[in-house]
Amino acid sequence: MNSKSKNRYCPNCYYPLEQKSEFCGNCGQKFTTGKVSVYAVFREFLNNLVALDSVVLRSMPLLLFKPGQLTLEFFKGKHKKYVSPVRLFLFSSLVFFATLTFYTGGFSSLRGEFLESTKKRLERRKAHNAMVADIDSTVINLKKKIPNTSSRNEIDSAFKRFQPLSISDTMPIFNLKMTTSDGEEFKVAFEDLFSLNPDEIIEKYEMAPRNNFERAAYRKLIKIQQDGGSFIVYMFSRLSWLIFILVPIFAMVMKFLYVRRKRYYIEHLIFGLHFHAFMFFVGILMFILIPINVAVFTPILSVIICIYLFMAMRRYYQQGFWKTLFKYSILCFSFIFVVTFASVILLFIGAALF
Repeated sequence: MNSKSKNRYCPNCYYPLEQKSEFCGNCGQKFTTGKVSVYAVFREFLNNLVALDSVVLRSMPLLLFKPGQLTLEFFKGKHKKYVSPVRLFLFSSLVFFATLTFYTGGFSSLRGEFLESTKKRLERRKAHNAMVADIDSTVINLKKKIPNTSSRNEIDSAFKRFQPLSISDTMPIFNLKMTTSDGEEFKVAFEDLFSLNPDEIIEKYEMAPRNNFERAAYRKLIKIQQDGGSFIVYMFSRLSWLIFILVPIFAMVMKFLYVRRKRYYIEHLIFGLHFHAFMFFVGILMFILIPINVAVFTPILSVIICIYLFMAMRRYYQQGFWKTLFKYSILCFSFIFVVTFASVILLFIGAALF
């Protein structure tokens, strides 16, 4: 039997090592004196990369093309062979939200572009009105020098088409018919909307909020209208909150639907993580296909997600077609309600915090 050296310990956990042992029997780290060559670091990186690639290559086909199979493999105890459900979910969500941020980043510049175009239009109208004022002044002076009435009428007819343009273009706040509790509708001029703060707009247009809550609501609606692009980006950045909340709720609904199967909650949660990871990858594909034809590919990918969920439920929970279809229908209706309710709450919270 090999004896353990009293002077040789694992530098990571200080576990005594065999004299010729290269790896620690306690933590698994390779024995080293602390001096590592560039070659050793590069070799370890390549080994980890190859190992990760092999795990991913085994996991992705099951996730994408065999709905529910990856969850079955996980509960067969094959944890090292495939990417862990949590890591797969976090990775797919990270890539999805990074792609989402890339596509929605342009919204933040909408306000500047809109302001610039509005400013140019107003400047053109003001320049036109200044020209009309000069013409009117010239016409008045000219008519004073011409005593003939018929000649004056001819001058009026000639310059009649030069009319001033309205400066006070208006738009409804929040692109809606914003009405008070008394039913009065307010429209705000472009120039005021982007030059005054919300309180100044409220006072100028005499919106007369009845209480502080109503005033705060008016402020938020005006602020969102003033910087709608940034609000869209802000809401999309908070979408991750909704997703991370919905996955445990999804698992709870699945637990209720399969309560007689006496499965643990964690089993439904892992199933939910795999399904939502698939949804994220489909979402990434949708962003790639948006420039081609969003009207065609969006419904197709939505149908694929629906079919995938049904097939995953059949494969993993091992129930018949009609029973699975019944539970699938309950899941869809209940989850649509939950998502709608959670989205409305998120919208109100986002608007309040924006």
